[in-house]
Amino acid sequence: SDTCYLVVNDEEKVDWEWLRNQPTEDESEYIRHVKLDSPVEVRVDAKEGKSVIIKKVQKGHERNNI
Repeated sequence: SDTCYLVVNDEEKVDWEWLRNQPTEDESEYIRHVKLDSPVEVRVDAKEGKSVIIKKVQKGHERNNI
């Protein structure tokens, strides 16, 4: 399957401000579906239980992790 679920704990870093500023496609009590203007790259190592989401920024700028 190509579906993976990511769980974030208190020790992990998430760019919550960036996520909050993305346009909302749909929202319910527990889930907010955002629509991104640019693609993101998702890398998952299921064996190690590690993942990273890399947001692509405007041309000429470095990539940033979410």
